[in-house]
Amino acid sequence: MFIEKLCKEDFKNFSTTKLNLDLADIKNVDGGVYIRILLDNFGPSPEFVLQDFVCKGINNPISQKNELNVQKYWREFLGEKFGAEYKTACNDFLRKQYEDNLLK
Repeated sequence: MFIEKLCKEDFKNFSTTKLNLDLADIKNVDGGVYIRILLDNFGPSPEFVLQDFVCKGINNPISQKNELNVQKYWREFLGEKFGAEYKTACNDFLRKQYEDNLLK
């Protein structure tokens, strides 16, 4: 829907402008786009699968701990890129999640 309209540069732009970090890896995966964030220090790099309205932290506790924060920035980034169309679709998605008791 929205994520398919993005190019590799958009993901790099998201990472540098919203997270203040560089991307180490990016690739299409089933249901989204996988990104791995480059950290200056040693340890596991945060890894996420980005979708239109959701960000899933994968493969390590650092990713899972930061999942909601990155998701917030991701939605903000897409809202800035696609405007009212994205915001309306995201609100509809969240409303449906709430109605299905998936959000509390």
